[in-house]
Amino acid sequence: MKCTAPLSAMLRALWGGALCILTNSAMAQQPPVAVERLGVPETLLGILSYARWPNESMPLRLCIAGRSLHTEHLLKNGLAALAQRPIVVRALALDNDAPIATQCDALYIGTLDESASRRIFSNVVGYPVLTVSERISPCAAGAMVCLDANDQNSVQFEINLDAVARSGVRVNPQVLRLGRRAAKAHP
Repeated sequence: MKCTAPLSAMLRALWGGALCILTNSAMAQQPPVAVERLGVPETLLGILSYARWPNESMPLRLCIAGRSLHTEHLLKNGLAALAQRPIVVRALALDNDAPIATQCDALYIGTLDESASRRIFSNVVGYPVLTVSERISPCAAGAMVCLDANDQNSVQFEINLDAVARSGVRVNPQVLRLGRRAAKAHP
């Protein structure tokens, strides 16, 4: 068999193959890159970034109700802006008679007593307020998204599709697929 390719082309091909083998070998010896887990603020920011309201307010108003480690962190540190849309984080005054929808675009709910939870959820039904709760059980009570942050390595969430549909807030289907579906409450 006779080789008709010029010697320089064969050397380039041989050098390219050797370089590829050396690069793959060196990369295989490096330790794997650690994947950083998302915390509650990052998960909340991600959910907010994939939601659309009928009337987009500027800035986005995130209200905090109840108390927990995460609510205190959000009130103290706030959240980063969403693509040219700043986020204002403030505590929701539960004794205020003004409708929540006039004060908040999104509502993050920490630990509340049962009557306060019922009052909040009845106040937002039919209004475009994205409700996110730290506990799983409020998903059946009316929260749209329920975070499960008990695992130190990750934050999981459930989606209450009925609450999402009733709210008027459009949530990207990719987020809906990522979350677990909340079990329907049986009376």
